[in-house]
Amino acid sequence: MAGMNTFVKELKAQHKEFMRKQKKQAGVKRRENKKQDDELELYNPHYTDAPRYAEEYYGDVYRATTRYDNDWD
Repeated sequence: MAGMNTFVKELKAQHKEFMRKQKKQAGVKRRENKKQDDELELYNPHYTDAPRYAEEYYGDVYRATTRYDNDWD
């Protein structure tokens, strides 16, 4: 029975050490990914160029609806 308690104790110690390393590695990975994302500006939810956005995503519909915009002036 004493051997089993020692085994469990060692297993728990190994698990604790493994989880500590995993947590550290995850933090490093998050920092690396955050830096790359900031460089690429992947998380900018606002499109700042409205005509380009409309052209890219709506194309023909955009052109058809804006064709006569200057005729109203």
